[in-house]
Amino acid sequence: MSLIAINFFFVIILLARLNYLKIYKKYLIVFLMYMVITFVFLLFSGFYIKSLNLIAKTLNNIIFYSQPFIVFYIFNYLYKINSRLIKISISMSLYIFLFLLLYLILNAYGIFTLDTNPILHGIENGNMRLRLFSSESSMAATVFITFGIIASMRFDNIYFKSFIILCILYGSVLLQSKGAFLILLIICMWSLKFLKLHHKIFLIFLITSLLTLSLNSIMNYLLNIQLQIEKYTSFSTRLTAILAAIISLFYYPLGSGFGAYLTFFDANIIEAKKITEIIFSCFGLVPNFSEVDSYLSSAAAYCAKTMLFNSIMFFGWLGLMLFVYLHYQIYRKIGINPTLKLLFLYLLLSHVLFVDSLYLYHFWFAFALIYNYWRIDVKKNINYSK
Repeated sequence: MSLIAINFFFVIILLARLNYLKIYKKYLIVFLMYMVITFVFLLFSGFYIKSLNLIAKTLNNIIFYSQPFIVFYIFNYLYKINSRLIKISISMSLYIFLFLLLYLILNAYGIFTLDTNPILHGIENGNMRLRLFSSESSMAATVFITFGIIASMRFDNIYFKSFIILCILYGSVLLQSKGAFLILLIICMWSLKFLKLHHKIFLIFLITSLLTLSLNSIMNYLLNIQLQIEKYTSFSTRLTAILAAIISLFYYPLGSGFGAYLTFFDANIIEAKKITEIIFSCFGLVPNFSEVDSYLSSAAAYCAKTMLFNSIMFFGWLGLMLFVYLHYQIYRKIGINPTLKLLFLYLLLSHVLFVDSLYLYHFWFAFALIYNYWRIDVKKNINYSK
């Protein structure tokens, strides 16, 4: 079953083009190669790993890892048959963003609390960070920031766009996601090159004002970073999993499939833990390996934590090349639109560095929007008032 599942996945992805399906001889060769590789790994791994049925795990993965591409193709199809849906999507993103921003502000001033609104946070919130219908604060941050950047496309005026960006920054501080906030700051600095001098001065003034008004929240946020790194597993687990995936490129250059990785990836994790300890010690920190250690004894939530490195764990160098190819095909549709470039860069860095976009459908909705935005006639201003 593992053999069938992994190769079915590659039939769908490797033989697919963004607009149509077409079979190529070189892709069939890759497909046949993976039939042999998967079969060999399955023989050496057995059908039960860490008390988990390998067939069930493989079927589970094939279903889950098909979801992002299905979501992308659905939105891609809708935008192809009716480009007006792109404008509607942008307007709806603005309303969603404003709703999330309002809720964050109400929580910041104690009008709403986590205890009285558990439904908005996905799972039990032990560390008392906002999660906005998600299971982790990092996922919540990607929801908020993604819809915020898309919402900024609703306006042509640079001052309105700047205000939206400031709201995104403020909301990111309230969400306390370290990775999301860092990536957002990087792309905001990068986006300055697209602005004229007086617009740059205005934006810097607004950012300075925001930092001054929310200085207390920011200082508390910064002071808690070290505590969060040592107390919680998020940073330690992500770094270790990413390093393990990089190591696996050389141990298993062709990957180990959707099931056998539960056995063969353990050695990479053990090596990666040693490197993580060295990196943490350079900053006087102690990594929390409790979640990583659970991978070595249990198959629950076993992953590399990000979309890119999960692809590498499963498919090796081929997974890396496929990831690059898909994103290149989307990027080449952007043209000169700076907001789309900013959105693409944020999404790319996010599921390269700190989230697995497997369950984050807003990623693939946004990628489909980026891929199809050119369908709107750029010579005509989009009139949202109609």
